[in-house]
Amino acid sequence: MTTERLDGEPPEKLLLERQARILIEDAENHRSIFHKLDVQSLRLYEFYYSPLVYWTRQISLAILFLLPFFEWPSSLTMSSDMRLQLPRPRLPCGITEAIEAVCIMTLLVDSIILAFTFGKKSLLHNPWLLGRFILFPIYMIDWTVSLGFGCNEFYRIRRFLRPYFLISGSQMMKKLLKCIRRTLPKLLSTLFLLLCWLVSATLFALCLFAPMHPPSHSTTSTADLPLSTSFPDFYTSMFNLLVLLTTANHPDGKSDRFWSIVMFRISSSNSMPPPPNVDLHLFSEFIIT
Repeated sequence: MTTERLDGEPPEKLLLERQARILIEDAENHRSIFHKLDVQSLRLYEFYYSPLVYWTRQISLAILFLLPFFEWPSSLTMSSDMRLQLPRPRLPCGITEAIEAVCIMTLLVDSIILAFTFGKKSLLHNPWLLGRFILFPIYMIDWTVSLGFGCNEFYRIRRFLRPYFLISGSQMMKKLLKCIRRTLPKLLSTLFLLLCWLVSATLFALCLFAPMHPPSHSTTSTADLPLSTSFPDFYTSMFNLLVLLTTANHPDGKSDRFWSIVMFRISSSNSMPPPPNVDLHLFSEFIIT
């Protein structure tokens, strides 16, 4: 005989309703559904996504990203005028490190709670959460080194690790990185084709508008003058073609040199379609989802 609550509903039905509600919230907020579904894990999971824990996590991340403004060497000054050379504030050693330790310990407890809700098996298949536990020891070692050097350490590795905690806690950031990772190889191939076109057009322009060398017996003073001032050397020629290809400006549009105008028109009329395998809907799908 099953035990029933005062409202008349059995606990099994209440558990199923609770599981269904949490799974729907996971789908709505783009969260993983591979967490444990027993009563204790669901209570811990609901506590993890409660407003109190959420704002505590966000405030800790915000403080971590604001600390570089106060850590040595500080970038805060009373004026933006570089001529004044005003002294920059420097807090006593240990103040910013203590605040940083409280914030990082908050994120550590946050990660431990999330790991308990997922379990060991799901944790091993969650690279973002697993990466946190790998970076925490590195972070604390660098924090200890800073205290050992009296806060005079100029290079601080943990500053490069802080964005990871922000990205690993945001589903939208992870989806954005996934879209970039899928699109970047195809984008690089398109840029490589553009570079090949610029180099080819630059070499052709240098050959076409090479300076004229008069005969040795000539006494004219117009020796070694190029046919166009837009293509004097490789760097300038390539830069001019790049500007022409990426903007709406036509620097030689009103030039009197006919072949220079033709060269610029050919360069500007070049249009490179995207490769046939480029998925143009990657970012649209990201925005829709």
